[in-house]
Amino acid sequence: SVDPTSAGLIHPHDRRRIIRALEVWELTGHPRSHFQVAGYQGERFRLVGLQVDRELLRRRLVRRTQGMFRAGLVEEVEGLLKRGYAAGLIPLQSIGYTQVVRLLQGSLTSQEAEAEIVLRSLQFARRQMTWFKRDPRIAWLQVGEDFQPEDLEEGLLSVR
Repeated sequence: SVDPTSAGLIHPHDRRRIIRALEVWELTGHPRSHFQVAGYQGERFRLVGLQVDRELLRRRLVRRTQGMFRAGLVEEVEGLLKRGYAAGLIPLQSIGYTQVVRLLQGSLTSQEAEAEIVLRSLQFARRQMTWFKRDPRIAWLQVGEDFQPEDLEEGLLSVR
């Protein structure tokens, strides 16, 4: 009743989006649909996707996962659980947190948790690529091992 536009777009069984729409209304006094601008005609922009070789992506994910463990991911999750946050909460069901919860529960070793994080991340990246490849507005830029974010401007000149 507070946002019929959003209600018409959200599936009646999608509790997460229904709750979010109600939160937006409660926090702002405006319906969620008030903030969604259809057919935005502002500044022109270009969508660019970065393509990375699968093996390079895997190596980067291994390094990133190892870095997360070194930076205290296990201690972070342990602290959250000790403060009473349930392992079933949506944020704790994300890639990385799920595996560390299982590590702390004893159902995975540290090596197994790291390997599963890499695998789930690769699977997620594949799903993202499948999704984004359908968007004809995206110009794809192949990046290699030595790619740095500051190299993006130069690469943009090469995409149509």
